[in-house]
Amino acid sequence: MRHLDHLVYAVPHLEEYVEFFEQHTGVRAVYGGQHPRAGTENYLVRLEDGTDNPCYLELIGLDPKQPDVAGEDTMFRIGALGDDFPPRLVTWAIHLPEIDLLPEEVSVGEYKFNFPRPTAASRTTPDGRLLRWRFAVGNPLPLAGLQPFLIDWGETAHPCENLLGQPALALKSIKAEYEHPEVLAALYGFLGLDVPITASPSPALCVELTTPKGSFQLR
Repeated sequence: MRHLDHLVYAVPHLEEYVEFFEQHTGVRAVYGGQHPRAGTENYLVRLEDGTDNPCYLELIGLDPKQPDVAGEDTMFRIGALGDDFPPRLVTWAIHLPEIDLLPEEVSVGEYKFNFPRPTAASRTTPDGRLLRWRFAVGNPLPLAGLQPFLIDWGETAHPCENLLGQPALALKSIKAEYEHPEVLAALYGFLGLDVPITASPSPALCVELTTPKGSFQLR
């Protein structure tokens, strides 16, 4: 089964943005933990997308406790974006239990899409639990991050289980903008994703959340 797992929103000053996010949404993001050897850490917000599938928003930034990780080696190459880049939705993830069965190259009509082989990663939650997952993510991100990366949590509890009891935000809409919408349409059709796509010279993933303080948009 393929469904949204999480959205990845990169920010240059993580703790400052967590405060900003709370002020504008009324919901406080929960600290998720560090990504060892990847130079980043994150905060999470539980999302509701109208299904029973768990999904969340990941606010991710550089971890000051890992200053020696090269920018190109940080998670999603966030360290290569500069010291004060505009916050952005860098990519998104879909849950794919059959992650090992997907070929490295898939042809959809006249288009070809590459899917990297899965690699293992982990992080420790603030309460000491070890989360392990496998994900297939390109470096650099394919199609400017509009191609979702694939993730499988295996037997590890989904991160949303650590957010139970925390306020959730409603995912009102998710859209994509791309110079060649027919390419994305082919990919999303193959992955079984129903995401509106519009033509734009600047690629972007556009998300609207419904919050206690009204509509909040990310892109």
